[in-house]
Amino acid sequence: MLAAGGALTPAECASVVALVADAAPVEGAVLGEGDGSGVRQSDVRWLPRSEASEWLYQRMNALLQQLNERFWRFDLVDLEPLQVARYADGGHYDWHMDLGPGQATLRKLSLSVQLSVGADYAGGDLEFPDVVGPITRDQGSAIVFPSYLRHRVTPVTRGERWSVVGWFVGPPYR
Repeated sequence: MLAAGGALTPAECASVVALVADAAPVEGAVLGEGDGSGVRQSDVRWLPRSEASEWLYQRMNALLQQLNERFWRFDLVDLEPLQVARYADGGHYDWHMDLGPGQATLRKLSLSVQLSVGADYAGGDLEFPDVVGPITRDQGSAIVFPSYLRHRVTPVTRGERWSVVGWFVGPPYR
């Protein structure tokens, strides 16, 4: 897991939120397990590639390619559509991996960029089981990690946490 500060400026973070606030339909991302307990509670908006979002795709692609070349050297092919998530009061995402069935089996690298000012909300921490101490909450910082790492977002207890997430895919692992 790597933290890259300054992936986006505060103005660019606000621009991403504005892009989805005006155009993208909101989807409730509420996932449950057999007992009905909530695994995920948030609002998500897909941010398709367009003239207005291409700068963000280019920036995230360059960041992921650069970090991959330096640290993992995965065989990468393409960046999936970006997703903007909003976690409000009680919003969370329990322990999970970004790998899954179908197309998600091809995910190699995951990305989470902090769009909110960290002091504007409580809770909502991005956590990894083997990482001791807090993950950066600096606005505009990016966390990049292999998609097979378990992680979670703890419940938000005050304010709203906004983030943009994405996944770089590649050929199946061998």
